[in-house]
Amino acid sequence: MRDAVSFHDSLAQTWEKRYKKEAFAERPRILSSLLPKRCPGQRWLDAGCGTGTLSRWLACERGFSVVAIDASEQMLLNASPEEGIAYCRSDVIKTGFPDCSFDGVLCSSVLEYIPSIEAALREFHRLLKPGGVLIASVPNSALSVRIPLKLVYWLTRPLGRKRMYAFLDYSKHCYSMAGFAELLRHAGFAPEDMIEFGDLGLPLIRVQSPDLIMSLARRIDASHPLETQG
Repeated sequence: MRDAVSFHDSLAQTWEKRYKKEAFAERPRILSSLLPKRCPGQRWLDAGCGTGTLSRWLACERGFSVVAIDASEQMLLNASPEEGIAYCRSDVIKTGFPDCSFDGVLCSSVLEYIPSIEAALREFHRLLKPGGVLIASVPNSALSVRIPLKLVYWLTRPLGRKRMYAFLDYSKHCYSMAGFAELLRHAGFAPEDMIEFGDLGLPLIRVQSPDLIMSLARRIDASHPLETQG
């Protein structure tokens, strides 16, 4: 995880510009489809907020009070302030916040870098109020995505810092829609909506499947194995 944080530290100064490109600009649109209405008064956690683009969307477009955390100090230093958002440095697996602190948790393009996704989901379950909402994304494991992604990654790896998809040095997890839904259910969440989206942006290779999956799931209160694990 430490190496992944250092990697994102190195990207922090230009991170905000990525949301001007289609691959990143689609994320607020997916959020809008999953959260179609303003709900002023709700308190949300943006777990792995980067420079706060989606935190600001939650605050400005949906009226939420947002706590935005990230492990990268450089990302937070490059985050733009906004009324209703409190930025702080924290680990998404051990946030230190009290139980049932939030109405919702957003975790966009973070889980793939964490050693234990199950530990992160346990923490989100603990932090959410009963019936609270988790919106989280993971890379799509479809072979039509992974094969061209890995092929270009390995072919360009000799280019060093100019190689494509350098994030694969640190991104370790990917799921099918069914696999991610099962992981969420095992962690005490009921998946309600799941959307494939994104594009690898390869000019010479036509990728048949979107490269990301975003799910909206709701915390359920029934006991489950992961709740009692340390």
